[in-house]
Amino acid sequence: MASDSKNIDFFQLTRTLQDRFVESSRGAAAPAVLAWRPLKDFRPSAWFAVGGLTVLLWAGYTMHGFGDLGSSWALGGVAQLGGHVLFGALSGFCFLHACSLLWSSSRQAYASGIYLFPAALIIARRNILRTYLPAELTVSAGNGHLRVELKGGATYSLTIKDKRPATEVQAQYEQGARQWSTSQDALERARLHPLIDSGVPNPLAPTQPLREKRFAGFFVQAAVVLLFAIATGVTVSQIRNRRSEREIYRTAVELNTVDSYQTYLKRGGTRADVPELYLPRAELEVARAEGTVGAIEAFLERNAESRIIEEVRAAHRQALLEELNLAIAQGTVAAIDELPKRFRAASLIEPEMVAARHAIYVRAYESFRKQATDDQDVLEFAQQLLNFVEKKGPQVLLQIEQKFTQDPALLDKIVSKNRKYFLGTKSLPTQYFLGENARRREKALLESLQKRFQEAFPEELVRFELAPLPEKANEEIPAREVPTLTISHSDKLSGGYVGGRPKTLYLGASVTIRTRFLVPEQESAEFTTKWSSWRQPRFAPRKERSFPIPTVYEAMMAGAFDKFEAKYLRTWFKQEND
Repeated sequence: MASDSKNIDFFQLTRTLQDRFVESSRGAAAPAVLAWRPLKDFRPSAWFAVGGLTVLLWAGYTMHGFGDLGSSWALGGVAQLGGHVLFGALSGFCFLHACSLLWSSSRQAYASGIYLFPAALIIARRNILRTYLPAELTVSAGNGHLRVELKGGATYSLTIKDKRPATEVQAQYEQGARQWSTSQDALERARLHPLIDSGVPNPLAPTQPLREKRFAGFFVQAAVVLLFAIATGVTVSQIRNRRSEREIYRTAVELNTVDSYQTYLKRGGTRADVPELYLPRAELEVARAEGTVGAIEAFLERNAESRIIEEVRAAHRQALLEELNLAIAQGTVAAIDELPKRFRAASLIEPEMVAARHAIYVRAYESFRKQATDDQDVLEFAQQLLNFVEKKGPQVLLQIEQKFTQDPALLDKIVSKNRKYFLGTKSLPTQYFLGENARRREKALLESLQKRFQEAFPEELVRFELAPLPEKANEEIPAREVPTLTISHSDKLSGGYVGGRPKTLYLGASVTIRTRFLVPEQESAEFTTKWSSWRQPRFAPRKERSFPIPTVYEAMMAGAFDKFEAKYLRTWFKQEND
C-alpha cells in the first residue's frame, strides 16, 4: 500500500514490502530499477575527521608546557589528567561512532542511493526512504543517463543500470507513469512501485519484519568509550609526564642552579638525586660564592644529614683555609690565633694553623740570623728561645741583681779617717755604688738591652719585659717560669786614689758582671757570659775648675755598664763595621 508520507522508515514496513524493496533495488524482482545513483555516506568520514581533529587538539593539549621547566603545565596533576580523559572520551566516541556507522552501512540490506522505478523515485538514505510519485517528477533523457528534476527541488543525473539507450528507458518510465495514473489495480500498481502492497501474500515468505542491526547498545558503547577514555587518558598522561619530567630534569641539571632544582621539585619532579644531591650542591656553590665561612656553616646546619656531607665538610675546610690565608697575609700570630675565636670549627685546619703559626717563628729566626753573629751557641739558644715562646707565650724577662759582699761602713770609714782629703759626707764612696744610684744605672742598662733585643724579634713573638728592680744589694731574686736574662753584677771597692778638684780620696772598684739567659723546661737551653773590669777614678783635665765627686764615681760605674753592654751585644749581634 502507498504511504501518504514521503519519508518512510524502512524498518516500519511490513516484511513483504521490505523484501520487495530489497529485491527490486538489486534488480531481482519487479518493479526493476530503471536508473540509479549511489549516495555516499559521509558521516563515518566526518566523524573520523572530528575524531582526528580531537586527536590534534589532544596533541596540542599534551604538548602545552611539555618539557618546559618554567611552565606550571610541565607535569600534570589530577586536573590535567581529567583533560586527557576528556579528550580520550571525545576521540573514542568519534572513532567508535564512525566505526558503528561503517559497520551498520556494511550490513544494510540495500545500498543507499537514488532509485528510479517505473512509477516512483526513491531516495534511500540508510533506513529512511523518501518517495516521489510521477506527478512530482520530470524525467528527460541525456547522453547515457536520465535527468530527473523534482518540482521546485533538486535535479539528479541517474545512471542507467542495463546500459540501454536513455530514450528507451525514458519511454519505459513514461509508460509506467501513465499506467500508475490510470490503473487502480493493486497488483498492477505494485509492479510499478516497490513500496505498494500487491495484496497477494506469499504463504512461504517470512512475516517477521527486518530489524535494524546495531553495532552495540548505548550502555555498551558508553562503557567502551569510558574504558577507552580512562585507559588512553591515563596512559597518555603517564607517558607525557614521564617524558616531560625527563626533559625538565635535563634542563634543571644543565642550568645547575638552586632555582632550577627548586622549580623542578615545585613542578612535581620526583627524582631523589635532585633533593639529595644536585640541589644541596647548588646551594653549596651559592654558599661558596659568598666567600665566607659563616655561609658554609649556616648551610651545614641546614644539611647536617645530607648525602653530600663530605663535600660540605671539604668546602667548610676550604673556606677555613681561605680565612687562614688571609690571616697569613697579615703576617702576625695574632691573626692566626684569632681564627679559633671566630670560627668554632677552626680545629678542622688545626695542622695548617700550627704550620702557618710556626712559619712565622721560622721567619723570625731567619730574620734574627741575619743580624746575629755566627756563634753557634747564640744561634742554638735563639732557636730554643723561639721554640719555647711559640708554645708558651711571648714573655721574656730581663732582671738584674747586685752582689756587694763588703761592709759599706768599713769602706766609708777608710775614706773618712783620712782627715787631709775627707771632704765630708759627699766623700763617702758606698753611696755611689748602692741604693738609688745603683738602681738608676741598672734600670738604664736593662732598658738599653731591652730595646736592642726587641729590635731583633717581633714583639708579638718575643716580648722583652723588665722585672722589678731589686730594692737593695744582695737581694735574692725569685725563680722565673718564663725565659729570663739575669744580669748579676758584683762590685768590690779597694785601693785609694787622690785627685780631683777639690782633691779627695777615691776608691777604685772591681766590677764583675755575669749573665745567664735561661729557657725553662729545656735542658742545655742556657746562654752565659762573664765580664770583669777594674775601674779607677778618672779626673778632669787641669783646665776644669771642678769635677764633683759624684761625677767621678758615676763615670766609673756608668762606663763599666756601657762597656759591658757593648761587649755583651757584640756577643749576640753583628756590628756595623764587622
